[in-house]
Amino acid sequence: MKRNLWHQRLLLSSLLFPLVLNAPLSQVAAQESVTDPVVETTASQLEETVTPTETPSSEVVQAEDQPLAPFTKADYETSSATQMAQAIRQGRVTSEQLVNWAFEEIEAKDGELNAMISTRKEAALKEARELEDQGQPFYGVPLLLKGLGHTIKGGDNTNGLTYMEGTQSRSDSRITKDLKKAGFIVVGQTNYPELGLKNISDSKLYGRSANGLDPQYAAGGSSGGSAAGIAAHYAPVASGSDAGGSIRIPASWNGLIGYKPSRGVLDQNPDRPNLQVVHFPLTKNMTDMVGLFDFFGGSAYPEIPFDPKNIKIAYSTQSPVNTDVSPEAQEAVHQMVAYLKGLGFSLEEVAAPIDGVSLMHDYYTLAAASGSFANFLSQQKRKQAIQFDEVDPTTWVLYQYSQHLDKKDSELAWQRIHEQAEKMKQFRQNYPLYLTPSTAFLAPKLEDPLLTADHLQQIKESHLLDKEALAQLVYDQWLTALRYTPFTQLANLTGEPAISLPTYQAEDGRTLGVQFQAGLKQDRLLLAVGQLLEQAGQFYYQKPSVSAPSTPEDQSEEAGQDSIDESMESENPSPAPVDDESDHEEAAGQDSNPDHSTSLEATETDSADKDLVSNDSSEATASDPSDHQSQTKPLKSKTLLPETGEAPINGFWPAMMLGWVFVLWPSKIRGRK
Repeated sequence: MKRNLWHQRLLLSSLLFPLVLNAPLSQVAAQESVTDPVVETTASQLEETVTPTETPSSEVVQAEDQPLAPFTKADYETSSATQMAQAIRQGRVTSEQLVNWAFEEIEAKDGELNAMISTRKEAALKEARELEDQGQPFYGVPLLLKGLGHTIKGGDNTNGLTYMEGTQSRSDSRITKDLKKAGFIVVGQTNYPELGLKNISDSKLYGRSANGLDPQYAAGGSSGGSAAGIAAHYAPVASGSDAGGSIRIPASWNGLIGYKPSRGVLDQNPDRPNLQVVHFPLTKNMTDMVGLFDFFGGSAYPEIPFDPKNIKIAYSTQSPVNTDVSPEAQEAVHQMVAYLKGLGFSLEEVAAPIDGVSLMHDYYTLAAASGSFANFLSQQKRKQAIQFDEVDPTTWVLYQYSQHLDKKDSELAWQRIHEQAEKMKQFRQNYPLYLTPSTAFLAPKLEDPLLTADHLQQIKESHLLDKEALAQLVYDQWLTALRYTPFTQLANLTGEPAISLPTYQAEDGRTLGVQFQAGLKQDRLLLAVGQLLEQAGQFYYQKPSVSAPSTPEDQSEEAGQDSIDESMESENPSPAPVDDESDHEEAAGQDSNPDHSTSLEATETDSADKDLVSNDSSEATASDPSDHQSQTKPLKSKTLLPETGEAPINGFWPAMMLGWVFVLWPSKIRGRK
């Protein structure tokens, strides 16, 4: 037994070594300073040595003299976007057929899920028929587009506000253009909470989104409709935005992969010190995730060789705001700790050195600009201030709080945030990776209130409170929701990358992810961890049973040994294995709720929409491993990147500028109550 474990650790160390290199998957690591042949192996080469346990029916190796099997509706539900693009090129299916299947799923299920706020069937079918193959990595694949901040011409552009109903975008946002360049066909827009402010998707305008795995539970937010749509097989990929967890929270609750890129690594997420909102799609497998990362600029990021024996992982199940953490969330982390220790990693239980309560107070101070922005849109649209009954209570209390804030409050909040970010930078010298639950609890019931009756009454009367009392009310009213999701906001405020991986499923079928967070611009390390765990069969849908789970110790040895045995026995190499606002983003918002995607995400408006000042606010059922896991090596086609030379406009700054302008302007302009 000891000898087998020794061999396991030795082999996985040699496999992981190249995997964690910060290198594009399409390149061979050949740095002059590295002479060890193992180190010179890249992640893509590793993928060719590690074969997943099962192969989707659509990817069965065919003899050269036999025709390829047709690509079926069942394949559509279980295949990755990468596989779908390959099937189109092989002539096994057409893009038009894939789009028709997408709408079959939407029409059959969305009456219950409410994941979509608009669809564009005829336009999508026309685009699918006319799309030319120019080497796009996701050629002809259906895509869901987040309805907040990710605009498409003719689509809804309301920020989820009732008084903006009927407002349409007059052009595509930048992320929409980029996703189309990648080959995707947009089939519709997905649901989100008002201004992206909450960790559930339940606006007054669009209603509540249900979980794609079990509709009696919440989808999460603010990219809730996107996550539910992928989980329910509407499409394999959906766009999202994240200012405090809006990608990772719904990914955790819908059994998906949710990745929040580093500030400044990808084209649409600029390197600005006060930027917290990022844009990136959600996926159900690592192949698509890595392919999207490369497409959006990650392929140009420099390689960083290092020895995985030096990777020390800190982990914690302690809430940074001192709220309780469920047994399921703790178990998810402890299972992962045991598994990683079984592979030879060094792990230490130590919480991040930050003051979570102070951090969230500053977070909400910044989020107050969302309230001002909502009032600004109302003044522009109909020449009157917002009213309590027509907006979400969260929007209302932020509006009232914003009346007491000025530029100095924002500057001081960021100063304190940067001080805590510096502590995390020092923390990274000892712990390159930080492991926590993605969410502290499983998804709540769809009807569960995340605001108490007492807080609702206080919010209704919040115009009577002074600045200090309002600051405390903003924090307190969010605490019920923040209790579910206290782990995600740190990465947005520090700018660090984080990824939620679907490793845990409770006995009732609900899923919960574990979150890995790395140092600034160490995104390749996070992607490598995701690939390692997927290839080792550690995602929840790859495990044999949730009703009678093995112990963490058994799992760490058995799953690791299985993945090694399979990689040694297999003769068939495994296949190697995004989003900013529009070019004319206008406005505002910030993730400020436990999901904390506030109007920071409400940030995108095409130029033609500016005359309305209506911005686009900016964010599976899988029992079969093939449902989430891609087996197909992507075509080595030319990467189509956005034109360079102009710094992309991100939604956070326009949002904050507009919000704070109305904080600072005279009270009669702001519509002071």
